[in-house]
Amino acid sequence: MLPYVLFALFPLYFMLVTSLKSNAELYDVNAIPFWIGRGLTADHYQLLSTDTPFWSWFANSLIVSLASTVISVALGVLAAYPLARLRFAGADSFGVAIFVTYLVPPSLLFLPLSTVVNWLGLSDNPVGADRNPTRPSLSHSVPGSSLGTSAPYPRKSRNAPCSMGAAGCRACCSSYCRPRYRA
Repeated sequence: MLPYVLFALFPLYFMLVTSLKSNAELYDVNAIPFWIGRGLTADHYQLLSTDTPFWSWFANSLIVSLASTVISVALGVLAAYPLARLRFAGADSFGVAIFVTYLVPPSLLFLPLSTVVNWLGLSDNPVGADRNPTRPSLSHSVPGSSLGTSAPYPRKSRNAPCSMGAAGCRACCSSYCRPRYRA
């Protein structure tokens, strides 16, 4: 397992080593690329922080990723509950459709999604997708979160009581209680 871990961590190590080298050492053909031979430098980080809007880009990416995660989990739970617990016509077909949607890679969804965004007139206005990149990222994360919430334990989630009252009825095996949940 150690070779796999080293293989996975090597790009991070190489990026860190490269970022801490001086420009002269980076362009030296005779230098060994896997470690620092002429001393550490933080010039690249200083350049990144002062001469580019890196922190603005970082904050924007952080906001989009956190908003996408929160919205995706909230919508995924709301979509997973009826799929796992309620009886309605087409529930199984709808679950399969969500599963098939999740199998499509996001890179293949980019062109059709951008066409829909342009068709809706959202591509070049203040509330559009280019100003709010959270919406396009949700097109792939919501089906995945709803599938991931309802699919792993479908029998357990279907047989779980809907409320504390139903749990009490189930515990005492009363014939008075009628289950209103999906079995």
